[in-house]
Amino acid sequence: TLWKGLRISKAPIRSGHVLWQEDVSELLDALEVSVMALPARNGSFMQVSGVKFEVDTTVPTSIQRDEYHLFAGVGEGKRRVSHVQIWDKDSQQYLPVDLNRIYTLASFDYQIKNLGCAGIFRYATLQEEHLPQDIEVLATYIREVLGGRIGRAYQSIEGRIMIN
Repeated sequence: TLWKGLRISKAPIRSGHVLWQEDVSELLDALEVSVMALPARNGSFMQVSGVKFEVDTTVPTSIQRDEYHLFAGVGEGKRRVSHVQIWDKDSQQYLPVDLNRIYTLASFDYQIKNLGCAGIFRYATLQEEHLPQDIEVLATYIREVLGGRIGRAYQSIEGRIMIN
């Protein structure tokens, strides 16, 4: 089938998913780590959905790392990431992050368990593990949510992440 072919030929890393919870400060730190090398490319940029934010690459990164080059904190001063908003299912719009809220996040298990993104998630408490692989999640979304057809809305960039 198409999905079997995609799974074998197009998925660079076959990875399951995990769920965990983080407060806003941890989420903001993770976004900051994600953009620390911009405009250079280094593989740390997180592919996110349901999040909208701006990045100012003229601001020097304030990410601190330990002797193993893992995340050790964010220094004082201005951050590169600003204007963070989270998609709200109830209102069907992006809303500013709530500083008192705990967010449930999902990601590839290799990102969380194998020190991806400078190991920022290494202390995360997982809510669920062994969820379906990435290609299965995509196939289910296309089949069940999109009715088997990828519409024109997916042909253009959403503009959720603005890099200045």
